[in-house]
Amino acid sequence: MVVSIRQLRTSTKEVLSAVSRGEEVTVTNRGKACARISPVNKQKKSLKNDPVFGMWKNREDMKNPSEYAHNMRRQWKKHPAFGMLKDDPETADVPAYIRKIRKGRYAV
Repeated sequence: MVVSIRQLRTSTKEVLSAVSRGEEVTVTNRGKACARISPVNKQKKSLKNDPVFGMWKNREDMKNPSEYAHNMRRQWKKHPAFGMLKDDPETADVPAYIRKIRKGRYAV
């Protein structure tokens, strides 16, 4: 459908009805196309088409996500920074230490 600016101003309801039916409307100014009104797609984008979806599906080390997370935590506990926290009596219980730091600012 092609309408002029004047037609759009005088018959907006009819133009928007056409758009809601799925029609695309081209608005002209002095005979030249200046705008396009198209319907909004209400369909949700599928994640299957996203290039990031499934990027780790062929990794052998991630076949069992629970085991992978367990191994990552074990490696993290071997990190020197974690050892420093563990040796300090105030920070030995890391979750309690974090709650103590956040107390009053965030609900934990």
